[in-house]
Amino acid sequence: MTPPGIPPPPPAPPDEAVASQPRRRSRWGLAPGEQAAEAPAQRPDSGWDAGPAPQRRTPGTAPDGPERTAAASRGVGGAPIDASDDRSASPDRPRPRRDERRFYHDPRAQGPAGITAASRSGFADGTPDGTRTRWQTRHDEKKAARRARGDLTLAERARGEAVFGRNPVLAMLAANRREEISGVWIQEGSDASRDRALLKAVEARGITPEYASKHDLNMLVGGDGRRPHNGVVADASPLTPTPIDSLPLPAEWATDRADDDRSDDDDDDDRSTTTVTPTVTPPVWLALDEIVDPQNLGAVLRSAHFLGVAGVVVCAKNSAPLSPVVSKASSGALERMDVRSVGVMSRFLRRCVEEGWDVFGADNAPDAEDVTTVSVAKPSVVVVGNEGAGLRTNVRRACNRAVRIEGGGGGGPA
Repeated sequence: MTPPGIPPPPPAPPDEAVASQPRRRSRWGLAPGEQAAEAPAQRPDSGWDAGPAPQRRTPGTAPDGPERTAAASRGVGGAPIDASDDRSASPDRPRPRRDERRFYHDPRAQGPAGITAASRSGFADGTPDGTRTRWQTRHDEKKAARRARGDLTLAERARGEAVFGRNPVLAMLAANRREEISGVWIQEGSDASRDRALLKAVEARGITPEYASKHDLNMLVGGDGRRPHNGVVADASPLTPTPIDSLPLPAEWATDRADDDRSDDDDDDDRSTTTVTPTVTPPVWLALDEIVDPQNLGAVLRSAHFLGVAGVVVCAKNSAPLSPVVSKASSGALERMDVRSVGVMSRFLRRCVEEGWDVFGADNAPDAEDVTTVSVAKPSVVVVGNEGAGLRTNVRRACNRAVRIEGGGGGGPA
């Protein structure tokens, strides 16, 4: 029932009128309700619906045949495209080779300095073989001109290694263990330039100090500014450890051990009671098993020097070299301590035990002794392992005793 005020809808057309109207096709190529098998091969030649019935295809696929050719011939806005300019228009035309492409990187055109032929085009006045660019060539020319005038930088004048820092330089001058000290540079206007002790130690070695800017000293010790030289740098020969195979007992302890051996062979009790124990403090050496960090090595040397360690033994391989960084981290203790090197640490420790040394391995093991309960009664060697792995297995087996340090809370070994 139609509400009042609204005209009734028009009557539905008869079936004949619906059948005479052109049937609109869906995007699948079929009219609503039409089956593919019932589609006529040829539609009536009238209006927009003329032409052969399109074939049904899967949604999302590209058209085939004439439809593809017509779509490819139309550009943006329906404008035709010249097929002669389109390389993909002809399926028989081969694709361009890789070496024909415009920005292709050819490794064969790359010089020893890592500069391609394309990048060398802007540096035509460099070396012919392409090893040096224009700017590098100019730098080489300026450097050669400076050397011809005798105007060299501190880094070019240095003959050895640059020992930096006030304490390392003072300790080096006092210990006199390096073969040669070529020169000493002091920063202009710094505290080191007014340090009387430093200036006196330099003059005592017959060296005339030279003054340079902070920038020149920074470039001499590394150039990144992260190595504090404290206003003084010395040019000295490298410091190398003394290679050894064993560590003999000191003379007084070797005599006492011989007396003990004779008293064990003698049945007379009076002779055994006449053995005299040395009154000197037994020496303690420190053996470092593959300490690779120079900062750690310097810190250990500084602590060992403060605690009165007689000497330090390092591994000849897999150990940080005795560099200026180690000397700076040790605050000059490297210049004063007796540092030696061994080829095989486990063999060296076994020989120490045979000679009569007590060899303590720092190990966090349950059977290790608390370091506070251990007394040093004869010459001893304390072995400290690597920063990450600790003592190696063979090194641990070569020790005749093991010690550990309790943690700060007292809850267990650290």
